[in-house]
Amino acid sequence: MGFPDSPARLRRILDLGREHVEANPRVLVLDDCHHITDPAMEALLEALAREAMPGLRMFLLSRSRPRMALEDMRVKGVAALFGPETLPFTRAEVAAYFDLYGGADKETLERAWGFSEGWPAALWLAAQSWRAHGIIAMGRDLNTLLSEEVFSADPPED
Repeated sequence: MGFPDSPARLRRILDLGREHVEANPRVLVLDDCHHITDPAMEALLEALAREAMPGLRMFLLSRSRPRMALEDMRVKGVAALFGPETLPFTRAEVAAYFDLYGGADKETLERAWGFSEGWPAALWLAAQSWRAHGIIAMGRDLNTLLSEEVFSADPPED
């Protein structure tokens, strides 16, 4: 169908989405939404939120406040805002998370905390690195970890 670049296309996509998620409930999680700079993409996400489809829950994670009309959506009950203190793992939660993988020494836990600042996606990648290699290398950035720990595990498609 292409990107919804007209009101008619947007309505068609929303109608198809409604049909699909009513039969197949979904959770849509978009991390790092602060990188979205295209107003059309922001408008699509805003339209999805305003549509309030039964069976669709969206979580937009951003390190800054998106430019969408969040207050309007919050008042209408289709959006909730959580401050930056809500999502990050505490140091105790980082330790409990690593316990799921067999535990880690205090230095490893501090490295994981320092690397991720408690941010769940970064913490997950740090845990994958630690589990696979036994180290959390502070010099590695998130893109490198993502490439090495996630994408390299899947063979390329033909």
